[in-house]
Amino acid sequence: SFRKAYRHVDVLLIDDVHLFARKDATQEEFFHTFNSLHTTGKQIVLSAKCPPLLLQEIEPRLISRFEWGINVHFEKLEIQELQQVLKKRCEHLHFPLSIESCRFLAETFPSSKSLNRALE
Repeated sequence: SFRKAYRHVDVLLIDDVHLFARKDATQEEFFHTFNSLHTTGKQIVLSAKCPPLLLQEIEPRLISRFEWGINVHFEKLEIQELQQVLKKRCEHLHFPLSIESCRFLAETFPSSKSLNRALE
């Protein structure tokens, strides 16, 4: 079922690929899925908490493939940037939020992920 579901997609998005550590069967299937998608020119987008070379307990052949693409590092957002993200999110949700509340949330929840959860 894994092969049927993932080997015929146009774009494969995998978040937290570092969670594949110590999961040999998952890594094996993902290796073949990656190869299948790559040879047919499909897009593969992966995210992890660190660059490919720093991934622990991931097969070297997978790390090698992860390095074929473009690696982008995202810096932690500053308080002002978090406030802008929060403001845009509130506008999208049609949810009025005071400047003081926005500042409090951005200072209390220093990552965009925790800030988004707090807002929800």
